[in-house]
Amino acid sequence: MPDNTLVSVVLPCYNGEKYLPMAIESVLRQTYHRWELVLVNDCSTDSTLSMKRYAEEDSRIRVIENSENKKLPGSLNIGFRASQGHFLTWTSDDNLLKPEMMQAFVEAFAMHPDAGLIFSDFTEIDEDSKPTRKVVVEPPEQLIRHNCIMASFMYTREVFENTGEYDETIFLAEDYDYWLRISEKFRLIALHKDLYFYRRHSGSLTAQRRREVHQAIRKALIKNIDRLKWIDPSLRARACLSLASHTEGRERKQLLRKAFRINPFLTGYNLSIHLFKN
Repeated sequence: MPDNTLVSVVLPCYNGEKYLPMAIESVLRQTYHRWELVLVNDCSTDSTLSMKRYAEEDSRIRVIENSENKKLPGSLNIGFRASQGHFLTWTSDDNLLKPEMMQAFVEAFAMHPDAGLIFSDFTEIDEDSKPTRKVVVEPPEQLIRHNCIMASFMYTREVFENTGEYDETIFLAEDYDYWLRISEKFRLIALHKDLYFYRRHSGSLTAQRRREVHQAIRKALIKNIDRLKWIDPSLRARACLSLASHTEGRERKQLLRKAFRINPFLTGYNLSIHLFKN
């Protein structure tokens, strides 16, 4: 049975020796003390394995060694299967939790017991951990356009049990896909407190594989567009048109038809009758 006061943090790591100690230390510095940290080492070839010393020094920390490289979504699934908390979140080996992060989220859930996922503002930092800008998150409805939940978030065990695991076929947008799936059944709330440091640097997956990330984001949205009936029809129709404009063939026609069905008066296109033939 999950502990209703326990926060589980999953931290997948692959060759993260440069920043990983700081990421772990940011969990250790939390003002909220009822937490567990599940480190999932995804077959690192650097000194990441040496981080086992943290588990030896603090019983709240556990290390799982993958027998083969599972990439991010697979490692997240392994970590959350092993988690025991009522509240769940994950972080990356190059990012940092601000000391009050867990406390602020737990208090927010107490104020909003109907919420399934709460996400917050955060600060971007550079390779040297210097702040570059504060990011104020947008309303949940903006999920129809992009991953507005972004970097700082927490959700409940109930969400995990009902939504299932991260989709391992949508590598590089596994988080966006998961938020879209969550939104179908659970309330999402934006918390305007700055609770996290998100690092932008040249070695990150986002920086190195921008085109693939963009393609994965489109794949996640096309897969889940029908789940978003809680969003205004005009926004959903425009999203379908935007996706169609970068798609060809049968998939393009399907998206255009869907836009027309959702809201025929706001498509922005003169959809000729031939689009609906064949």
